Amino acid sequence: MASRDTATGQSTGDTNDIEMTDAPKEITINETLKIALPDKYQGSRQELDTFLLQLEIYFRFNEDKFTTKESKSIWAASYLRGEATKWIQPYLRDYFEHDDKDRMQPTRTIFNSFEGFKTEIRRIFGNSNELEGSGR
Repeated sequence: MASRDTATGQSTGDTNDIEMTDAPKEITINETLKIALPDKYQGSRQELDTFLLQLEIYFRFNEDKFTTKESKSIWAASYLRGEATKWIQPYLRDYFEHDDKDRMQPTRTIFNSFEGFKTEIRRIFGNSNELEGSGR
């Protein structure tokens, strides 16, 4: 049975000595959090809030990818399909073919900020009762 000499703190060689070891080193894992891409949006009133929430989540975790005021709206527009694509197409054409000062007002609203995009898509595809009740 090992014991310690109380004066020196040294092991006496007995077999029951418990030796203290250094605590394990802390390991940091720097994995990138992967956020799912939003679903494609077809123009369904029931799916609009879900689509916009998915966009917000994606933007929150990928802020470094959206460096201009219009980048979020253009990227969001790329996820529109069906009736929603028919709605956005003239505004996308206007955006790409004209300077800001020559664009239609709805185009400027949609692409000058993501808030503008949300306002316009809700105006077209949102629940009309919900819009009236919220004062929008």
